[in-house]
Amino acid sequence: MRTETMGVVLLALLAVVTAVLGGLVARQFYAQDATAPGGQAPSEPGSTSSGQGSPPVGDGSVLMLPDADHHPLHDQVQAALQNYVDAINDQDYARWRETVSQRLAVQMPEAKWRDAMSTTRDSDIRVYRINTTTSEVYAIFTFTSHQSIDRAPPEAPSTCDHWWVVYPMVWRQDSLLIDAGTANLSPQVIACGG
Repeated sequence: MRTETMGVVLLALLAVVTAVLGGLVARQFYAQDATAPGGQAPSEPGSTSSGQGSPPVGDGSVLMLPDADHHPLHDQVQAALQNYVDAINDQDYARWRETVSQRLAVQMPEAKWRDAMSTTRDSDIRVYRINTTTSEVYAIFTFTSHQSIDRAPPEAPSTCDHWWVVYPMVWRQDSLLIDAGTANLSPQVIACGG
C-alpha cells in the first residue's frame, strides 16, 4: 500500500514539474513577439516617434513566428496572406478576388467589399501557427487594422483595432486561397490600447 501511495505522489510531482516547465517554455516562445524588429519595444498606440499625430501604420508584411515558420507549408501560407493583405491595403478588389475561394467571394461581392474596405489598412501581421487537415490549412495569426471609425467593427469602434483570427485556406493548384469556412466566425478584436 505504501508503495502505491509513493507512486501516486511521484506521478503527481512529475505532472506538476512537467506543467511548470511547459508553461515556462510556452512563455518564452510567445514572449519572442513582445519586441519589435531591432529589439525595441513597440510604441504605445497613439504615440509616434515625434510624439505627435495619430498612431503610425506599421508595415503590411506578413511575419512568420517560429512555430509557423517551421511548418512545411510556411512559404505557401505566407504568400497567400501577403497577397491578401496587399490587395486590401492597395484597395484592389480584382487582386483580392484572386486570393480567396469562390465561397468567400460570393459572400463579399465587389460593392460590399469596397464599402467595407474603403478606408482599411492592415499591418503588423504575425502568424503564430499553421494547422492542417486532409483538405484545409488553418493560419492562426494576429494583425492590426486601421480604418475610419464608421468602418470599424461594432464590437471595437476605433480607428485602430487588434485582431486574433483563424483563417481557413484551401488549395487551388499549387497555391492556397483564403476560404470562408467556419474557423473564422468568431474573430477576437479589441481597440488598440484597449
